[in-house]
Amino acid sequence: MRRCAVGSVTLSHCVTGVGGKDDTDASAATLVDGIDCMGMHGDANEKARLYRAVSQDELDDIISFGGFRPGPGHMETKLFTTSADDAAYVAREILYPLDHKPLTIVEVEVPHAFWIRLFRFIADGKPVVAVEPNQLEALNAKGRRRVMDSSPIPYGSSCAFGDTRKG
Repeated sequence: MRRCAVGSVTLSHCVTGVGGKDDTDASAATLVDGIDCMGMHGDANEKARLYRAVSQDELDDIISFGGFRPGPGHMETKLFTTSADDAAYVAREILYPLDHKPLTIVEVEVPHAFWIRLFRFIADGKPVVAVEPNQLEALNAKGRRRVMDSSPIPYGSSCAFGDTRKG
């Protein structure tokens, strides 16, 4: 096992071989660079973390409804990244430029057994997980949601402080 770091976020211990086991932290999420490293061989206690950058309206809806749901102006399929860094990248580089409104990152911890049923793909060079409308009820029931207090600054991004580039 090794510690896995993705940008400024350190993920829990990770098994580096497919199907490998190490009893030092059997309940830890098995993520390596945002990709599940145990594939289809996850333990029943394994957890995976998903991250989504949301608008204030969507955050308010998540809080009032008690989870994710399609709504007016929202995609029916919910797309999540597999790291906080990638969610911050999506927020800063893709979504924020559209309307210049602040975004919040929501982390959802789900059982590995649920995670392996989700469609995974690469978009903008980042691992993305799609939760279909018919999977949202299970996501809400099985997932543990947490609003992140802060957001990592993705690699290659400028920020309000410390950006010394001349424009």
